Amino acid sequence: MNTRKEFSLMTGDQRPVVYENSFSEEDNKEFMAALPQVVHDLSTATPLAKVPQCAERIADCLYYTARCGGNTRPLIFLYSYKKLERRENLTPENLRLACILAWCVKVMMLTPYAVACLEILPGGGLAIRGYRIIQDMSCTLETHTVIFDDIVDESRYRYRGVCWHLRKDIGLSAIYDGELIEKVVYALLKKHFSSHPQYHNIVEFLQDTMLEIAIGQQLDSTNPGVDHLTMELFNHIVLRKGGHLFHYLPVVTAMRLANVDDPEIYQRAIPILLKMGSIFQMQDDYLDCYGDEIKLGKDFTDMRNGKTTWLVVTALEKIQRQPAPAAAGVLRESERRGDQNN
Repeated sequence: MNTRKEFSLMTGDQRPVVYENSFSEEDNKEFMAALPQVVHDLSTATPLAKVPQCAERIADCLYYTARCGGNTRPLIFLYSYKKLERRENLTPENLRLACILAWCVKVMMLTPYAVACLEILPGGGLAIRGYRIIQDMSCTLETHTVIFDDIVDESRYRYRGVCWHLRKDIGLSAIYDGELIEKVVYALLKKHFSSHPQYHNIVEFLQDTMLEIAIGQQLDSTNPGVDHLTMELFNHIVLRKGGHLFHYLPVVTAMRLANVDDPEIYQRAIPILLKMGSIFQMQDDYLDCYGDEIKLGKDFTDMRNGKTTWLVVTALEKIQRQPAPAAAGVLRESERRGDQNN
């Protein structure tokens, strides 16, 4: 018997399908074809070359997470680059380099989320949001941003696969994998793009953007309680997390690679891209309540963990406009129990 409580009056068949992938299989094949080159370069052209066991571990991580899917943002980057670049510059070599940079974009998103939520317990154990983690605990990872996010959110699945930190041979050392992955990306950028006229702009942009995303993740990792969930807090989170991550990062990186120099173009494009990312985050919050876990390939934890989601914040705003203490009480009680059915 399904005991899940529905917030919407629409039936499952009436709700909009919002998780369809609009990229072709050829787009994905082109992107995936560059993975062996990326793994080889990370293993031989960075300091990892001196430590084979670390190189093997990172290669395993990249292949594992790539197998699971989740390539929307790097494919947005590739699509944008092809549209922005001059036709005569779309040579096989430049497209190969674009695919490598697309992997850098993907890898940068596989890390910054978990450390602030780790707590040392008496006796040497660790807690993440109340869960005790002992030495033989198993865990999984995905890549820089996703790795940390899965740990903090206590996620079990990502892209239809078990999270990297939940693998028996990984555990909380996934945190170091995530950190290492981010660092070696810059070595990869140096190898392939140091002679590109936009190289320094690309590196600086990635550093600035990852800082904004980390701020958003820090805000998102806290549970301020129902009484402190506000639209102002949500907007801070969504601008830095969703806004910068989903469209701003891949599209602006593509603009840099295509040598787009006109400041006015950036001034006009960036607000639109940030808004698109914010809408994407609202959609993601919707899916956290109504999405199909099998189709999306991950479990939903944000509302259950009392995070600042669009649905809850909007509901609270409506409650405050029309005094409904009973409804607010339901939210507080659901938060207290961590009830996934409410």
